[in-house]
Amino acid sequence: MKTIEISLDVYNKLYELATGFDDTPNLVIQRLINHFYNSQKIPLDNKLNKNKHSMDYTKYNFNGHFGLPKRRLVLEVVKQFVADNEGISFQDLEAKFPKSLQDGPYGVFDTFEQATKTNDRKNKRFYTNPEQLVQLSDASIAVCNQWHIWDMKEFIKQATKLGYVIGIDDNS
Repeated sequence: MKTIEISLDVYNKLYELATGFDDTPNLVIQRLINHFYNSQKIPLDNKLNKNKHSMDYTKYNFNGHFGLPKRRLVLEVVKQFVADNEGISFQDLEAKFPKSLQDGPYGVFDTFEQATKTNDRKNKRFYTNPEQLVQLSDASIAVCNQWHIWDMKEFIKQATKLGYVIGIDDNS
C-alpha cells in the first residue's frame, strides 16, 4: 500500500466534514471516491441520513466545558461570543449567528420577551432562566434549545469561522 501525504489544511477540512458523524476522514475520502467513480457503495450510516426522529446523543467539548449536549454547546458558544465582543447588538449578533443556522421556526436566539411568549408550560424552546440569559447592548436574549444533528454541522462550521474550537467528546 502506498502512503499519500496531505496537508494539515486538507486533513482539517476532511475532519470537519466528519465531525459530528460516525465517520473518519478515511470514510469521507472513500465516499468521495465512490461518488466520483461510481464504484462500490459504502453504507451511509452517518447521523444525517438517519430518520429525523432518531435521537442523537453526541456530546461536545468547548472552552473548558466537556460533555455538552447540542443545546448547551450552542448556549456556551453564543455566551462566549458575546463576552468576546462586548457591546454587540442584537442585529450584529444575528448577522454572526443567522436564524438559518437552526432548522426550525426559532432561530439561534430571540429577545427574552419573544422567547417567553414562545415558551409555554410544556414546551420550553428557549433558555429563559436568569443565569442563562445573555445581555447585549440593546436587548436581553434567550438562546434556543431545540437542536438536531443536521443543524449542528452548520452551527459548528459558523462557530469555527468565528475562531472557536469545538470537539466531539470521546465518551459520547
